[in-house]
Formats: sequence, structure tokens, C-alpha cells
Amino acid sequence: MDNSPSLKRFFSDIYDSVQQRNFPIMQQLEGINESDVTDLWIGRMRFDSLISRKIVLTDAQLLDGCFFAHVDPSKLLRRLQRGYNDEILEIKARSEDLEEAILGFVKKRNSSNLSGFSFSLILDTSERSEVVSMLKNTKAEAVSSLQDLESIFENSNVERENIERIMAAWRQWIEVAQEGKLGVSRWQGSFDLDIALGSLDERKRTLQTDEGKSIADWVYKNRYNRSAIDIYLNEQQKLSRGEQQIRDIKKIEGWLNRAYNLALSWQHNCDNFESVYDLYGGWEDTLKEGEVSVKPFESNLRLSLPSNFIIALGKMEDSLYRDLFSRKRNFFYEWWKNGNSDDLRRAFEPFAKEIITNRYALILKGKKVISEVMPMVSVLCFNNHLLHIIIGGVYIGLFTIEKVLSHSVKKTTQRIVQLGEERRDVQKYY
Repeated sequence: MDNSPSLKRFFSDIYDSVQQRNFPIMQQLEGINESDVTDLWIGRMRFDSLISRKIVLTDAQLLDGCFFAHVDPSKLLRRLQRGYNDEILEIKARSEDLEEAILGFVKKRNSSNLSGFSFSLILDTSERSEVVSMLKNTKAEAVSSLQDLESIFENSNVERENIERIMAAWRQWIEVAQEGKLGVSRWQGSFDLDIALGSLDERKRTLQTDEGKSIADWVYKNRYNRSAIDIYLNEQQKLSRGEQQIRDIKKIEGWLNRAYNLALSWQHNCDNFESVYDLYGGWEDTLKEGEVSVKPFESNLRLSLPSNFIIALGKMEDSLYRDLFSRKRNFFYEWWKNGNSDDLRRAFEPFAKEIITNRYALILKGKKVISEVMPMVSVLCFNNHLLHIIIGGVYIGLFTIEKVLSHSVKKTTQRIVQLGEERRDVQKYY
């Protein structure tokens, strides 16, 4: 049987608004420049757009995500372009009008009151909970514009600076969409969450505590109310009685988030789906600290890339990025169409050589930067039409900050030595 995937539409929960809550946390880490964090995310988006022809985002990922609220929309779209008039992003939304889509976050069918949407853009958890409570107690007809939503934020004691940041980001993305620079379409299709979730009993068997199993029951019962679950799991974590219960809560959160995003990928007709939760074994919890899970798919493709490839890709000048893509454009097209690994290797050659030659050195002046805790090997695993891009360290750096600090930063000297060895290996490969 031919297991070659069609690599045209890519969906990843790396862009989930819940995951994006870590973007401002990374910016605040001591010794890391804010610009490096932004470049890391841009590099990741560029990488995804080389692996697959389009990146599919939901309205919530775009309009309730801390990264997308931080960047200038026009600049981001320009930086992602591989060529002239090239649309990388496809937004699936509640409405083609992005203001209506935002209002759709808090509207609930057949309800006289608003929905308690848990806004990831509200960074403070207590403020976020207060907004949820306020929304649930507000009549639906009271909100018909973004100004009405702004008033709810104010009445929920959200900091004025944060409110202004949110409103400014929304206005920018709405303007870009109105100018026709962003492809937005109304979503259709069924949301098959139950199929994506699988068996509750099977999942519960992996939990270590009775409290965790009870929490899993509550989450499953309320599985279609993700915002309520978000608030509930935060509260349960504060009330937890030890590390095992916290680990159970994290497992439950990971299981739900992965299933939710998998169902979205099906709904939006994506050929490829990737989940950060697969990297750490998900519910199986078989990994040691810092270990990356590569599941035994039917075929694997390993690429030898420079260890700082993602952030270097993000720092690369737009004109150079587009020039490198144009040199191997046909190989990328063939890769997207047929999934031939030789085409992908040839397509990446100029990018790898450029980064090796110019080094895009990130370990300078003795300061600690992201690349020191991000050794990288890219592994593409195919299982029929399921694509997982596993980048050792990139996910660690993006999504498990505590784990980075606990086991990776301590190995800085060793990492620097490894970078030199990896560089020689890549030179030899190409």
C-alpha cells in the first residue's frame, strides 16, 4: 500500500491558543531576547510552510493567540511569503467577518446568556476566570460589538494595558482581512470530538490517583465546553494533593487538547495533523525527563539539519528566504504532491547550506540564548495521511518551560560542544 501523504494542508496544535500562552512566558525568561522568541515562532511557521503548502488556523488560534497578538499582521504575512502573491495561511472561522468571528467566541446557540469563553489573551488566570464568570451572567443581546466586549473586560478588572493590547491586535487582523491580504472562510463539516477522544475507560487506566480519575470523569462529561474545562483544571491543579495528581491533570489536559485539535483538523479537511502532546508519550507517560518520543510509524524520514535551523530560518532576511525557496521550488512542489523524501532533501539543501555557511550564530558574547537548550533533529513520521513533525527541543523550548530550566540549561557547555559536532555532521551530509 502506498503510504505517501498529500502535504497540502497542515494543522498543528502548536498554534493552539492555550499553547500560545507560553509565548509571553518565554519572552520574560532571563537571558533570552524578546526578538529571539519572535524569530523562533516565525522560523517554526516558515518551516511548516515548507513542509506543507498551507498552514490552516482557526479563528481562535489567530485571534486569541498571544503570538499572533504580538506580531504585526502585515509584517508576519510578508515574512511568511515564499514568493509573489503567495498565501500561506488559511483561516477557518465562525464568520468571514473577523469581528463577527470574535463575537462568536462568546455567543452560544439557543441561550439567552453569553458563553463563558476562556480568553487566552487574558494572561492573568484570576482575571480570565472573572471574565468567564461575567460573560456567563451577561445577556446575549448586551454584546453586539467589540466595544461591548471591551466593557466586559473592564468590568472584570482586566488591566487596562492588557485590554488595549488585545483590542489593538484585533483591529489590526480585522483590517488585514478587510484589505484582502488574509484568506478567511467560514468553517463547515462535523466536529467529531468523541471519535478523536476515544475510550474514557482506556485513558483512565493510565491515571495514578483516584482524584485524577474523578477529574477525568468530569472533563469527559463536559468535553464540549473547553473553556469550562480550562478553568476547572486550573482550579484542580491549585487544589492538588501532590505531584502524582498534578501529573494526572496534565495528562487529562493533554488528552483533551490533542483530541480537540485532531477533530478540528478533520473538520477543516487537513491532510496532515501534528500534536505536541505526542512528543511526551501522551497518556502512556513512559518517557524519562527530557526524552522525546518517536512513535513506530510505518516509515520514517530523518533530515540532517543544523541545530539552530528553526531560529535561523526565522531570522533570515525575507529576500534571501524567497530566493532559496525559488531555487528548489519544483522539488517542494513535488514533495507536497507525492511525499517523496528525496525531493524534500533536495529542497532543503540551499537552506541548510546557507545556515551552515553563515552560521547565524546565536551563542555570542557568552550570553544564554534559546539555541543552547534547543538541540534539533527533525523527524518526519508518516502513517497513512498522518504527519508528525517532531523537532527535538523546539517543543521543549516552546511549551515546557519548567522542563527546559530543570534539565537543559544546566547542560549549556555540553550543548555548545554538540553544536560543533552537529555542524560537521551536516556539512558532511550535504
